[in-house]
Amino acid sequence: MASSAPNSRPGAVSRPIVRILTTALIALAPLAATLALARLHLRTNITQFVPYFNDEVGYWHQVLTFKTAGFNGGYYSLNEWPPMASFLHYDTFGPWYPMLYGAAAVLVGWEPYSGIIVNGLALAVALFTFYLLLRLPPRRALLAGGFTLTSWPVLLFLFSNMQESLQQAFAIGTAILFYAVITRRGRLPAALYRGGLAWLLAIAITRPAWALLFLPYFGLASRRRGWGRLIMTLLQSTLAVGVVLLAGMITGAPGNNSIYKTIGSFTISPDIGVRYLLAYVSGNLAAFFNPRKPLLDWLQTVQTLVLIAGALIVLWRRRGAADGIRDEAAFHALNLGGIVAASQALYIVGTGGDYRVTGAHLLLSGLLLVLCRRDRVALALLASNLVFFPAFLDHYAAAARPALTADRAALTEFRAAAHQAVRYDPHAASAWCNTLILPIPLYDERLTGIPGGIGLSFFVDADEVPLPLKSQYLLTDPVTAERLLRRQPRPRLELLAEQPAAALYRNLDANCAPGG
Repeated sequence: MASSAPNSRPGAVSRPIVRILTTALIALAPLAATLALARLHLRTNITQFVPYFNDEVGYWHQVLTFKTAGFNGGYYSLNEWPPMASFLHYDTFGPWYPMLYGAAAVLVGWEPYSGIIVNGLALAVALFTFYLLLRLPPRRALLAGGFTLTSWPVLLFLFSNMQESLQQAFAIGTAILFYAVITRRGRLPAALYRGGLAWLLAIAITRPAWALLFLPYFGLASRRRGWGRLIMTLLQSTLAVGVVLLAGMITGAPGNNSIYKTIGSFTISPDIGVRYLLAYVSGNLAAFFNPRKPLLDWLQTVQTLVLIAGALIVLWRRRGAADGIRDEAAFHALNLGGIVAASQALYIVGTGGDYRVTGAHLLLSGLLLVLCRRDRVALALLASNLVFFPAFLDHYAAAARPALTADRAALTEFRAAAHQAVRYDPHAASAWCNTLILPIPLYDERLTGIPGGIGLSFFVDADEVPLPLKSQYLLTDPVTAERLLRRQPRPRLELLAEQPAAALYRNLDANCAPGG
């Protein structure tokens, strides 16, 4: 009789299965922590969450539209300016986030709180891949997990409908890539090199800030040395950045992006571009070093600047050397120094914009420190995070409060009126027939009641939005409606529904059949 294998006895579980299950549980820790914080700290549950400010409302509704209509929905744009690729109807950041989360929404549904679940699952997939591929020993796995869980932007933005959790998941995946690049020191297999480049191109198209990593990628993965390496790295990086920016300009709606606005100022004239850039950087630097900015923002600022300074010191001390330590330092200097510099020149500092973008790059550097066995530095980051735990709890509650206190009766009333007046028509002659335009002050939680498939375009100034309006539907307050009706050509509007402080109209100038 053949003998049985040791693991075939009743009740035995193979070690790989145990490892996979354990890894899955660890990967779900951020989502589990979010559910616990909602119950124990906020005294609620995530089902009470409603997206409330314009960015996350816009993200949420674009996912709903992709789930409902795919690429056949209405336009999300400023002043009804569509992308160059007019078959794409999504906003400045293109269709990538709505596509990814819309695919997940098909599986898990898309309620106002569903973004939190998908955020947690996105991080879980990234962490599961991280732990499973790298097979860290317990101590290092615990350090990586502790740092991730106490990187407060991870938990802050998981409880939101922003795309930060997706970008943090990308940071975790990118840590795996650069660990391979640094440890193999110019000896990446061709397939891995091409796969890494494809990964960086893909994530940079979703957020141009990742394009900063082309420089360390081409430089550290190159087998060249000396000036040839530097010249080739600069050429390759410039080409890759150009591809990313071109893809963004083609796929994203224009006019609502500080990066393209700054670059665009140079197309008017070099003098105007320089003056605009200097004024922009001056304002951003003042906000960056503002003593009144939130404590968590200051924590991240200090951590980032200290790591940049440390990396530069290592580079100076090891100048002329060619080893892994110098490569690590070069990566952290370019990753963190690059995002700080780019934020000052091209982004919105002092409004939380640089905080959320820098958070993903700091997570990337922190995980790479763990992987490269820089335990003292990683432990210092972890300890400083824990010192600010009370500040995190205060910030978490303040950030969550508006999303948990929406007037649900008013939202239900608006949703009923909107669904009766505004209809998505998959057979509409134009995507503008499935678009609603509104002034930016009305871009709030009530828009979660607009049917999926209906694009949400907005304008900032009623005196500057181009006329005639192209969108079939208009949501506006009485003052803005009066300003629009004073202009020429005078808009032809049909009242569909009235709500407190706002009304829904059909724009007859759109030449759409009713409901389509």
